[in-house]
This record gives sequence, structure tokens and C-alpha cells, in this order.
Amino acid sequence: MRTALMLAALTGALGASAAITSDDLWFFADFDSLPQLDGAAFDKPLPNAPEVKGRFGKGRAFLSDEKRCENRFWVVRDRELVKNFPAERGSFSCWYRTPDSVTNRTARAPVFGLTGFWQYQWQWTGSGFRTSSARDGYVPIKAFVRTNEWHHFAATWCPEKAAFYIDGQPIAEREKPKLDLMPDIKGAVLRIGTGGDGSEAANLELDEIAIFRRTLAAAEV
Repeated sequence: MRTALMLAALTGALGASAAITSDDLWFFADFDSLPQLDGAAFDKPLPNAPEVKGRFGKGRAFLSDEKRCENRFWVVRDRELVKNFPAERGSFSCWYRTPDSVTNRTARAPVFGLTGFWQYQWQWTGSGFRTSSARDGYVPIKAFVRTNEWHHFAATWCPEKAAFYIDGQPIAEREKPKLDLMPDIKGAVLRIGTGGDGSEAANLELDEIAIFRRTLAAAEV
């Protein structure tokens, strides 16, 4: 039942033509129950972030405070759990909104990051998407929407192209992006609700966060 509800929500989020299956998902969190990571329930407690009404069910507000506070985020430090991150072909998806309490609407808005050896490797910050620490592994996103309404963001990548969408509309792409496959990810850390180094919160409300094992087609976004 849980899997069926999860896939139904994603199908609604990603478009009527989506054919998402449980095998496609590497990470999924809807804030109504424990997240799924690499095919199993991830039993780390929910982050110490305020619960809000989400796009589907519950959401969470990942807001900055006066000091670095990692318990506001999900932090996965176990190498075995993150070793199968789909770095060569995959997709990222989430719903987000900017609450009225956030007055700075030009900040980076970091939502997730996967780092190794404390260098940025994979990250979405709202202002751009990074697939490598190399210059050609970064794509700036100038059409990032910051309103108090829910918006859908999606990113897809493969060796041929990386593409990015807001509310189903293409906003940026890069041909033959640099993909950091991270063959040795000792020390790799996955964070949700913040960026690669965990130094700042997204300052967004988030719901239905998903990382897929395959490159979604444009019609599925």
C-alpha cells in the first residue's frame, strides 16, 4: 500500500505520461513516513524542521537559524548507503515553495547535496545544478521561481545531456555534461534540505523529494 501511494503521488507530480516504478527510485521522501533509500526504509528520524502542510500530505520547512544546525537536515554518512547514487544516469524531483517569512528571495536555496572529501560534487542550490566539481559540471539556472505557491523542479542527467525543468517547462540544459561518477566515495555524505557542506538551510518548504535511477524523459517531467 505504501509503495502504491508513493508511486501514485509521483505520477501525479511528474505528469500523466509518467510510468514510474519502485525500481526507478533511489531516494524518496514525502514527510508522511520514513524515507526510502536504495530500496529500503531509511530509519533515521525525520529532521528537526517544522512540519507544514505539503503539496501532498505533510511537508517540512527547512529554514535557516542563527547557527549551523545539522539536525534540521537529513544527513547520511554511511558509505554503503550512498554508494549506488545514480551518478551516470538519473533524475531529481521535488516540490518546493518559499514561505512569506523568507524575505531574501535571491539566495542559493540549497536542497540536496552529495559530497566526497568535502568538495562539491553533486548539488542543487536553486541557482544552479552541479554534477561535478569541474567548471563544465555546473549549469546555472536563472529561471528559479521564488513564490509562496508550490512549484515543481526536476533535473535529468546522462552522458549526452543534463536538462532542468520548473513546473514541467524546460529552463536550462547542457550538452555532454561533466559527470563525477565518484568511484571512491569514502567520506561521501548525502544531505537533504541543505547543500553539500551543510552550512545553510534551503529556506524553502519541501515535499515529495525523489532521486531516480534513470533519466526521465521530457514527457515524464
